[in-house]
Amino acid sequence: MRNARHPCATHYMLYAIRKKGFTLLEMLVVVGILAIALPAVFAIIFAIVRQQAKVYALRQVKREGDFVLNAMENTIRNEAVGIFTDSGFNNEVCGQACLVTNTCSNNGSTFYFKDKSDNWFRYFLINSRIASELGTIPTDYLTTANVAVTNFSLSCNRAAAFSPPVISISFDVGYGASQFLEDVATIRYQTQVQMKNY
Repeated sequence: MRNARHPCATHYMLYAIRKKGFTLLEMLVVVGILAIALPAVFAIIFAIVRQQAKVYALRQVKREGDFVLNAMENTIRNEAVGIFTDSGFNNEVCGQACLVTNTCSNNGSTFYFKDKSDNWFRYFLINSRIASELGTIPTDYLTTANVAVTNFSLSCNRAAAFSPPVISISFDVGYGASQFLEDVATIRYQTQVQMKNY
């Protein structure tokens, strides 16, 4: 009687043999759940990656725009003593003569600023980049090729004989030219600088 099996043991072994695999119904349920969950997960991941691209573009634009605006503001405010339309200091803009002729407002990106040492410096747009030039020193780009600068404008205005000229600076800094809106970022910069040493 030792070799005789208990009737429940046989039933248990048959049950155990049948439970080694998955049933068709269980497989269909799992495939259905994955078919619903995977696209949602990928959509969330795709949205996160797109937002990271937008954040990167904005960070790049802001970093370069802030740098250029700060450099121009500080140099014009602290170093400039006059504004001219040529490097020979012949045609002064926003000077004493403009008060006589009542033309104390002038627009142009070809301003030459005279510094304390009688040297000139200027800022201008070339190949969608803002560049600076100082006397005989070659052109130095203030923005990288990663961004594009548009609508660069310098203008000056002078209210009265004893008030220094006010230089208005404005430009747009943009990043990306993609078909995806998330990859494109543009920030408008504008400020006014009053010359201290005029």
